[in-house]
Amino acid sequence: MIAVLGANARGLPGIREIKSLDELASWELLVVVGDRDLAERVGAAFFTREEWNRFLEVYAAELTKESSRRIDQPPAP
Repeated sequence: MIAVLGANARGLPGIREIKSLDELASWELLVVVGDRDLAERVGAAFFTREEWNRFLEVYAAELTKESSRRIDQPPAP
């Protein structure tokens, strides 16, 4: 799961918004949006707002494709 600090997750599965580092689970990948210094201090991935919005667009499109593939596949015997 991805935890995002400083941006909206748009309700997409697999992405959880957090308001502080105290909410971070040890197994989550942390993405900090808009604060490069914080990202570097905590060893997190950094995105600009534009990069994050583009990531969400691509991620949502991939989820839609994956759903379509599952629907199109016949059930396993």
